[in-house]
Amino acid sequence: AQGEQRLPSNFNIDRDIPLIWVAETFSDEHLKAIQWLNDRTTDELSIYAVQPEVLQIDNSNPAIRFSVISRPNEIVRAASVAKSSGDLSETQEIQLEFWTLFRNRLLERKIVTSPQTPRPQYWFNVPLGRGRIHLSTTLNTSDERLGIRVYISNKIADAALSQLLVDRSEIEKEIGAELQWNPNPESGDKIISLLRDIQLDERQLWPEYCEWLVDVTDKFLRAFKPRVKKLRFSDQIEPTVG
Repeated sequence: AQGEQRLPSNFNIDRDIPLIWVAETFSDEHLKAIQWLNDRTTDELSIYAVQPEVLQIDNSNPAIRFSVISRPNEIVRAASVAKSSGDLSETQEIQLEFWTLFRNRLLERKIVTSPQTPRPQYWFNVPLGRGRIHLSTTLNTSDERLGIRVYISNKIADAALSQLLVDRSEIEKEIGAELQWNPNPESGDKIISLLRDIQLDERQLWPEYCEWLVDVTDKFLRAFKPRVKKLRFSDQIEPTVG
């Protein structure tokens, strides 16, 4: 099969809207259509063609293996972002360069299997496996501050924050730092954040800053992801899976 790859046991498509098409076989027309769509949509929509296969060795029980036949082309998407961005300001160039470095380290260390495409913007999001709650890493070029936050949208914010606060001491112990819990109480959205000052002009320090951000992203994922999945809401505010 074209581009056949074995699906890892911990397969997790970390995108906002993954569309997975599972079929016994895919025609060339199907694969071309999937690739055409992936090359022309944003990184918020990703289409995967997945083919199941039953394996059996000697007298062992049959086992199923999934192979990813088609997936988004990240090189094409990155080029599309650069093209659509047009002329970038100095700030946007810094943002795009830093997030590209950050994304590469996430992949190299296998913290996230399929991170978003870097963009010239203030934030870089990482899903937590549930709708209306995600991690958002931030690069404040004006105040020269780097950070990460759990971002909880308005509809479920109060209920989610109150449940997470129960484990505050355990969470901070796991992450190894005191966090800012709801630093903007007047806001409907709620955040739990960790910040550090940086010197953007010192380019030789960027790898250190990036490594720090990758480290805390890993810790935040380990600390918050299982807890976020266990959050309970009323039927009126139950978020969709994301």
